[in-house]
Amino acid sequence: MSIEDKKELIRQHVKHINEANRDAIKIRAWADKIYAPDYVCHYPSQDATRDELIAGWPSFVSAFPGFEWTINNLVAEGDTVVNVSTIRGTHKGAFMGIPATGKEILVKWVTVYRVGAGMILEGWEFPDMLGMLTQLGAIPGTVLK
Repeated sequence: MSIEDKKELIRQHVKHINEANRDAIKIRAWADKIYAPDYVCHYPSQDATRDELIAGWPSFVSAFPGFEWTINNLVAEGDTVVNVSTIRGTHKGAFMGIPATGKEILVKWVTVYRVGAGMILEGWEFPDMLGMLTQLGAIPGTVLK
């Protein structure tokens, strides 16, 4: 795969997630095609297998139905693609024990992918959870001066 092919794989991934983000079954169908069978997603607090990642999508979709994932920048080298992005949505269902607030969120998100053979092989997720929880009112906001 060329560098541009690898970037396009991530663009298509984001496009399909956005198109299916109201339907976890559609997300599963797409994920089965794009994530390698032994895919592992590394989050700051834990790792998730492909099946665990897919199983977690319904809770995010129900908490933020119709969310929009926007790519702000893609950088690629070798087998690595970095996606600097934002996720925007409205909190309409329980998320991490927080009941629906009706608040809109805009979360900065960085994902580092290892790709090859037309699939995503591994991922490292770095969501701005502090910012998200602050926007939801779960923790007090701070102002840096």
